[in-house]
Amino acid sequence: MITALNRIELDFRKSNLILEAMKKSILFLFAVLIAFSTSAQEKYFELYGFATLNNSYLIGGPLQKWINDDVKSGSPAFFNIGGTTYIPVNSKNTMHLGVDFGLNVPPSHSIWGTNLYFGGRNELVLNPYILNIGMPLRLGSGGSGLSMTFNPSMLMNFLSGKYSTNGTINVDGKSLTGTFNTSMGSIGMGFGLSLGAEYHLGIVGIGVKYGARILKSAVYFNNNNGGAWSPIDSNGKEIKLDLGGSYLTVGMMLKLGKRST
Repeated sequence: MITALNRIELDFRKSNLILEAMKKSILFLFAVLIAFSTSAQEKYFELYGFATLNNSYLIGGPLQKWINDDVKSGSPAFFNIGGTTYIPVNSKNTMHLGVDFGLNVPPSHSIWGTNLYFGGRNELVLNPYILNIGMPLRLGSGGSGLSMTFNPSMLMNFLSGKYSTNGTINVDGKSLTGTFNTSMGSIGMGFGLSLGAEYHLGIVGIGVKYGARILKSAVYFNNNNGGAWSPIDSNGKEIKLDLGGSYLTVGMMLKLGKRST
């Protein structure tokens, strides 16, 4: 048997507040970049793509208990793609400040759980897409050679996935069964911090990055009649997905624009 669930209304006001905060952060970062770039002689844009060597999600005990202690990381690896604009902040061009936009793209079944019982099966599949907006500080020449990058960032995630059952769940006093896809309210906001080392040879570079994040996401499912519901714990509180954890990635960068030599 699975825990009875309450149907809840999506809190669009909360979602709008998160989106508004992200918008203001983007505008602030652009304002800072423009203020510096008016006097910057050598700035450049960098495209990057990284893949994980290791990644972990905390997930959280309440969600595991809800699916009968079987929720786990199915395939927690992700690809991180994005771009950063760097401008020098000292006369020797050995320190650069940037504005970074990146996206973590997960594979299918990033977080997966199943519960088999006599006469039925429940399955939970969640795939977190994490947007990061950062203000990195790079130490090292803007041209060839070794550099190190410290990047604090704001994170926002969007969940895709589904919950399937051939048993029943109680939503607003009604027994439902079938497959329920995640709804647009499955979002969260947090913070991240990473430290990277890069080596550039001309416009091409390779790098390694270690980072950690603090991020929790709401989990909503459509109930196929216009409403939505969320898993609840034994105290009747909405269960959130803990996407906090650490990661190690390797990748390549491509520089565009004027650079120091």
